[in-house]
Amino acid sequence: VVLTTQEVKKLFDTLAEHFPDMYDVYYMELMTGLRRGELFGLKWSDIYEEKGEVQIRRSVKYLHGDLIVTNTKTNSGKRKIMLAESVKIMLMERHKVIDSEWVFPKENDNSLPYDPKKIFYHIQKVLAKAELPYVQFHNLRHTFATQAIFNGVEPTVLSNLMGHKIITFTLDTYTHGTIDM
Repeated sequence: VVLTTQEVKKLFDTLAEHFPDMYDVYYMELMTGLRRGELFGLKWSDIYEEKGEVQIRRSVKYLHGDLIVTNTKTNSGKRKIMLAESVKIMLMERHKVIDSEWVFPKENDNSLPYDPKKIFYHIQKVLAKAELPYVQFHNLRHTFATQAIFNGVEPTVLSNLMGHKIITFTLDTYTHGTIDM
């Protein structure tokens, strides 16, 4: 399941109006397609603002309330990606106001990253407020990939962006959306 361009716009409008503190999370996700553990595992030391790059080095999860920092899902998950200019600007602005080593810190303890499980519940509140169909947060990753293919991103480039080792996996997973489009 992927969101249409109109649904993404409605999502961002709703975030801006009702959930502005989470806008950057969704923006970063829809502009990079990171896995949620990778997204919340980003530290400022992973961001090279002057180059407009981000290094994906780790993933985070909470297990029984304890933070677990792990490697990326696969070895090819460790990767460097170029950021769109708008993402670079968003991160530069965010860095000015976030007092944490984590790009997306936990809401009540900025010494820890945001809990990736909580985004499952948060997206449901956003979608309900926006009157959008049910999707999981992971579907934003699919939305990114599908839009990238639709807009002409080469499969090898997309496979690298997504952290996939095998290009055919990327194509098998995401091309159905472009056929439907």
